[in-house]
Amino acid sequence: MERHRLLVIAVVCICCAAVVCVAFVDHQRTVAAAAEEKALLASLSGAEDAEHRAPAGIRVGLFEADPEEHVATTDLRKILNGEPSFAWEEFSTADIEAETLGRFDVIIFPGGSAAEQLALLGDAGTERVRNFVQSGGGYVGICAGAYVATAKYERGLAIINAKPQIGQIQVGQQRTASITERGTGIARIELTDSGRRVFADVPESLDVRYSGGPIFSPAGIAGLSEYISLAVFRTEVSQFQAQQGTMINTPAIIAGRCGRGTVILFSPHPEMTTGAELLIPTAVRASHRACARTILKTPGVKESRTLR
Repeated sequence: MERHRLLVIAVVCICCAAVVCVAFVDHQRTVAAAAEEKALLASLSGAEDAEHRAPAGIRVGLFEADPEEHVATTDLRKILNGEPSFAWEEFSTADIEAETLGRFDVIIFPGGSAAEQLALLGDAGTERVRNFVQSGGGYVGICAGAYVATAKYERGLAIINAKPQIGQIQVGQQRTASITERGTGIARIELTDSGRRVFADVPESLDVRYSGGPIFSPAGIAGLSEYISLAVFRTEVSQFQAQQGTMINTPAIIAGRCGRGTVILFSPHPEMTTGAELLIPTAVRASHRACARTILKTPGVKESRTLR
């Protein structure tokens, strides 16, 4: 009887120790995640020091899936042309294959078709873009370009710990549709506390053009830090009843780390919206700034990578 009692006590002690251990590990992870988020936000907003608040001479690459038509990049070209501190040029899959992305500090993947962009990249191109970011490059993705960057989306780059809402929904007795087929409209977004620090010169609330951009949620990918939300949707665009209520209060703009690089993704299209265009050059500067700060803090990495 005594032996049984001691065995029960031992089992209880072991269980209690296990619970305490799990709680401690969870706490440590929470603390680490909070520290990573704080560091990312500080570097994006320029809060670490005054020296990096206004980086100049940023080399920007604009991915052109259709070099002949420029359909998806017309508005972006106007915005980039209006930024004297940006030295920008377009690049294509040929440049990626030639491994010349290193001439850029930040690359922009625009709207259009995510499936088409991924098909053009192929596995080799995807790996080269991922290596560019991991090595200290900045990535700004808009709508399709945001899909391309996410995890758990076809052969996506997986350079941010976010996944898009995907799958089929029933829209009639004999018909299904992709949940991403929301149509085009205007959605209201609201900057979060973090977003107000990064986009200090932008109104807190904006009505922005939306055309089926990703509905973000955590992907739970080991080795990638959690993303931070810079803006959330306050209204939604939908075509089908099954989509209603799945967009409101989800992130509209997110940011995250990938290796030494920084990723900022837009679900809507601020470049196509009067009054919201400033979000794009601000994101480019923030991404470049955060990458520069990360590289300077990485032992053995020279300053010349992004600071000139």
